[in-house]
Amino acid sequence: MAQAERLETDVAVIGGGAVGLAIAHQLAQDGAEVVLAEANAHFGDETSGRNNQVIHAGFLYPPGSLKAALCKPGRDALFAWCADRGVPHRLAPKLIPATGAGVAALVALQAQGAAAGVTDLDLLDRAALARLEPAMQADAALLSPSTGIVDAAALVASLRDAAEAAGAMLVPAASALGGEIGGARHRVRIRSADGSLADLSCRWLINAAGLGAAPLARALHGFPAAHVPPIHFARGQFAAHRGQVPFRHLVVPLGAVLEAGGALSFDPSGQVRFGPDTCFVADRDYRLTDDVPAPQIDAIRQWWPGLDASRLAPDFAGIRPRVTGPGQPPGDWRIDGPEAHGVPGLIHLFGIDTPGLTACLTLARHVAACVLAPQPNGVPA
Repeated sequence: MAQAERLETDVAVIGGGAVGLAIAHQLAQDGAEVVLAEANAHFGDETSGRNNQVIHAGFLYPPGSLKAALCKPGRDALFAWCADRGVPHRLAPKLIPATGAGVAALVALQAQGAAAGVTDLDLLDRAALARLEPAMQADAALLSPSTGIVDAAALVASLRDAAEAAGAMLVPAASALGGEIGGARHRVRIRSADGSLADLSCRWLINAAGLGAAPLARALHGFPAAHVPPIHFARGQFAAHRGQVPFRHLVVPLGAVLEAGGALSFDPSGQVRFGPDTCFVADRDYRLTDDVPAPQIDAIRQWWPGLDASRLAPDFAGIRPRVTGPGQPPGDWRIDGPEAHGVPGLIHLFGIDTPGLTACLTLARHVAACVLAPQPNGVPA
């Protein structure tokens, strides 16, 4: 077997989605030597590029969670980033409709948002909602005026360019196969598209591999398997709508209607989509159904009785890594550094699902703060 090339760097980042690129940019900007390896030929091809491109306001997440702490400032940072770099984005106010007993959930969400610093939420009764969106059927709705949308591909490109400009080395089509953990430096084995191998030695290894984060953690010799959580693949399919719809707002219902794919979004070009629905799969599976599933059509009609289902067609699918499985709330992100697992110089990001795109910049700052913090053995980073 050919000898693997040996490379050294301060920080190795595995995973070139929006979060991994943002981490590489932040650390390179802070003065670290950074190498980022992405398994796919293009950056942002998986979770970052297969979602509804919504910029979340930050009120949907339980108090005390990382999602609650990082989403609202992440939203503000992302709007500023996009404005500074010409990334297509805009405000896109969101409505959360509810009927019957579901209205109480809107009141709770409004209070939860206020605790997270989202103070502009407005609870609309049926009459106010009818004036705003006459075609919507609901007893009430929560209005989020600070929700937005972003061109995810353009955002990923801007993060890539910024990371390279800051001095990070970005390597696409480079798969992390595993490695050796422990000591002053870690080693991770990288395979390039041509089959060549490289051993990348680093003081810090940051596993931001998204759907591949848990398998990579298990493949690191010396890392305790008990610290790798089960990660569940929540697959969601979107349906495109041909022609205009009588709505000016994003629409995100709650509960079973949301899980069945009843949400409405549109991208910066104006394309209207419904979904995603949610089902759990064992591996990456982006194949589409032949038709839009009947439960999704029924879910949309819960709040839009006038839907013409003949205008819907399967569009694309995405997969979100979750720390919880079927029948459970999505759960919180896990950013497991040395204080969690006891291995200096190693950070795993597990279950980075929604709102990871929104919070990519604040996630990067959070990880960078971990890198700059003193280590458990008292040695500074």
